Amino acid sequence: MDISGFAFVAAEVRVRVGGTVTWTNRDPAQHSATGNGFNTGLLPQGQSASITFNTPGTYQYQCSPHPSMRGTVIVEP
Repeated sequence: MDISGFAFVAAEVRVRVGGTVTWTNRDPAQHSATGNGFNTGLLPQGQSASITFNTPGTYQYQCSPHPSMRGTVIVEP
């Protein structure tokens, strides 16, 4: 999933239990994907971070320095 134009592209992603989401920052500003129980840390432009989701549910997240940037990961059984 790209971070571009101060937005998560796409704002919602679905994975199965055990699935991994990778965020790649395409913006010159640093961004993160920070939610309940996960945090990519600040990603400089061109850097990526991955999180594996092992529990079903809906995980809302935001960018720590830019809280208006929001997204959702839906983990299906």
